Amino acid sequence: MLSDLKYHYLVALEFSEQVVDIREQFPLLPLAPVQDIALLRGIRYPLYAGTTVPIVMTTDFVVTVKADEGSVREYARTVKYADGLAPGNRLSRTLEKFELEKAFWAQRNVDWKLVTETSMSVVMASNLIGLRGCAEIVQELPETDKKA
Repeated sequence: MLSDLKYHYLVALEFSEQVVDIREQFPLLPLAPVQDIALLRGIRYPLYAGTTVPIVMTTDFVVTVKADEGSVREYARTVKYADGLAPGNRLSRTLEKFELEKAFWAQRNVDWKLVTETSMSVVMASNLIGLRGCAEIVQELPETDKKA
């Protein structure tokens, strides 16, 4: 994970029985729709430093969740420390990128939200990390399951 916060969020997702798939650093592809959104909104699409090559933007997590009645839905989540959202010289650029991300997912009817440490419990994450470390991972099927 790229940060402790993203790791904490991942562990919380893994613990949920409703989560059936977690994709990390999900690329916003193809590029053209995101570039079109940027153009329509007057946002300069991000490029690799010192080049004219567009970067492939990503969303931190795309999560597939199964509801109690059996339906399946995707959610897109960007995870960022709150202090990274404090007023400063890069905040407006960060917010522009979030705007592009949100619009990309809206076009696909996928709920996008920004997650910060203020919406997560550090104690819960620490406890889940401890449980995760103690989990027994079965390498093969038990003998009773092999006979079915």
